[in-house]
Amino acid sequence: MMSLWFSPDYRTEPWSIHNHLEELSRLFKQVRLPSTTTRLPRVLTAYSNYKANEFRVLLLFGHVIFAEILPKMYYDHLLQLVCLLHLAENRRIHKDDVKVIEKLGTNFVISFSRLYTPRHCVQVVHSVFHIGATVRYFGPLTNYTTFNFENQLGKIDFILHCCIFLVVGLLTRTCKSTRRHAEEIIANLYLLQSALHHLHDPILNFAFKKQLLSIINENEDINNNDYRTSRKNDKVNAFATVLFPKKQLHFFHQLQIWRMKLNTYSSAVGKCADDSTIVFRIDEKLFMGRIQSIFTLVENSTTFLLVDYPNVTNYFTCSVDKTDDFKYSSIQSCLKNELSVRLIQPSEIIEKCVYFEHPNRKCYFMRFPNLVHSS
Repeated sequence: MMSLWFSPDYRTEPWSIHNHLEELSRLFKQVRLPSTTTRLPRVLTAYSNYKANEFRVLLLFGHVIFAEILPKMYYDHLLQLVCLLHLAENRRIHKDDVKVIEKLGTNFVISFSRLYTPRHCVQVVHSVFHIGATVRYFGPLTNYTTFNFENQLGKIDFILHCCIFLVVGLLTRTCKSTRRHAEEIIANLYLLQSALHHLHDPILNFAFKKQLLSIINENEDINNNDYRTSRKNDKVNAFATVLFPKKQLHFFHQLQIWRMKLNTYSSAVGKCADDSTIVFRIDEKLFMGRIQSIFTLVENSTTFLLVDYPNVTNYFTCSVDKTDDFKYSSIQSCLKNELSVRLIQPSEIIEKCVYFEHPNRKCYFMRFPNLVHSS
């Protein structure tokens, strides 16, 4: 589809937006992705050299830049593919969502021939038709896509090499370089094996064991109460002083919750990544917003955040067929003047998400369908 839209060979076709490539490239830079994104995409003008994950980011979150540039019938057609992929990658897929995926896949392929002519309805386009059945029998795309497996293999390979170098380093450095060098290495290897065996011994002190495992285990559950502020901000937030009159407040640019780094949107201006857009929970209801301010109440060291969030929410909507529309709550939009401010605490933050502000002052908040890298 990208080659059809941007290739000069099709500049006379009704779907062509060849003359808007530079404008779209500037807009794509305004899509504020978190630093944890697997591969931050390059400029859109380099789309012909994009890797698969760059296309994935463009499809899942960059589709908003085409809203007022791509002709409406083609943009509506694109939204069907966007919705289909969001649902197919979702961390939880309801059985009703599978039916929606199947309908979207069928209508996308049928409409493709009508919009772009049968000549361009190649095998890759036809494969979209089968995504629904694949999800029905095998679950989300992350269950079987090779990208996720390659990413996990890369992690395992890295850990394996680190362990090998660590063990070799420990074995060689604990030796005294005597004539019995080989025997010393073997003895030290047995010592490491005994230490590992002892670590899993049920009589080992539980607190000590937990401390040791926390050092080496990356998959330990995130503790939202384990956080710290950094990068002091000398600028005082007026709204915070109204909420806490006559209280001493310290303001910061950055907050780290376990291994999740967050910052205010003002401190992310001009940077490639933006860690200020978050998903948070209030009274068991999920919201998305941007961190306006991070501050600590000095008297009891309590940390708070001021978050701009949509007061009037419009859910992402696409037509499934001629009679049905589907609303997707993980993509929300509102006008800039419809944002309200909310006071939250770090324990209410769930994860980071994506933000885009269109020049027409329309704001988009988009949640990742899953947190698996390279999905």
